[in-house]
Amino acid sequence: MTGAVVVALDGTVLTIAQPTLRRDLHASFAEVQWTSTGYLIAVASLLVFAGRLGDRYGHQRLFAIGMLGFGAVSAGIGFASGVGWVIGLRVAQGVFGALLQPATLGILRTAFPPDRLGMPIALRTSAIGVTAAAGPLVGGVLVTHLGWRAVFFLNVVPALVLGVLALLVRAPGPRRSPAPGSGRLDLPGAALLAVSLACLVHTLVGVSEHGWSP
Repeated sequence: MTGAVVVALDGTVLTIAQPTLRRDLHASFAEVQWTSTGYLIAVASLLVFAGRLGDRYGHQRLFAIGMLGFGAVSAGIGFASGVGWVIGLRVAQGVFGALLQPATLGILRTAFPPDRLGMPIALRTSAIGVTAAAGPLVGGVLVTHLGWRAVFFLNVVPALVLGVLALLVRAPGPRRSPAPGSGRLDLPGAALLAVSLACLVHTLVGVSEHGWSP
């Protein structure tokens, strides 16, 4: 559940920090928008593909990779010197976030029998909703007292600790065989979805500066 919460928090926590980030990095409005939309596009376009990866290579392994990568990239964003670095690293952060979300569900399915699975999934879903709603508030407090970089440094220690624990600890639970075809990877489909979302968002972001006319 913590892995899902981390991904949800970073989807909204930067909202309040964008004006400060724009001023400090001398970025344009469109560039600052991409610090959030780039992350969300990466997460949304790779969720299904990441779920297939978890079915093939193990959800706990994907969770560990996602957590460690998420923490490392968050630290990199905190030290970024330009908005281009922030955008690129935010996309990378979204890739690792996409690994985390389906892995958390896969781990729950392994740890709980079907007749007890409803409650942990409901708790996970509720935690995601509450965290996403609280993101702007958390971001506002951090930006006011510590600066926009603290928004990303907040992730580093929890993500690295949980990533290491996921490598070292394996909770007992019933094993389930993957469904037929569940390990099939649709890389072209994931790439097409990512490019389509990026083109759509690029158009919408550019409207504020260029309008709808050619």
